[in-house]
Amino acid sequence: MLDWSDRRAVLALPIAAEWAKPFRERVAAAKFHKRIKEEATLATIEALTRKLRSRGWRRRHSSKRRRDGHADSRYYRPPHANVEVRISSHSHPGSYRGMQIVITPDMVTGYDVLGLIHMIEQRLKNEPRWRSDG
Repeated sequence: MLDWSDRRAVLALPIAAEWAKPFRERVAAAKFHKRIKEEATLATIEALTRKLRSRGWRRRHSSKRRRDGHADSRYYRPPHANVEVRISSHSHPGSYRGMQIVITPDMVTGYDVLGLIHMIEQRLKNEPRWRSDG
């Protein structure tokens, strides 16, 4: 179990190598375990969506947190799928009809970015209503 108050341990996670420098700096500057966990999750979302764009996914929208203006929900369309994928640190109310991927602290410690992409692609593949041939 990761000690989230230990910034060095968080920055040593394999997924941290994928975080852009400004996000690594925000994790390093966070003082409390809750904030470190939050910043690491947002850094992972940013790294994941950056890699998705390089794989042909298109961003439709990013929503901003009121308190600091950082994006915490991003909406993407994968190539060859009839769905919008919402990637966020929290779930959306029941009215959202697309696929939701909620990045949790356990995902930050248990995956690398390509592992997260594989998980998302498997969910798309296994759900016929979201495939373009379904």
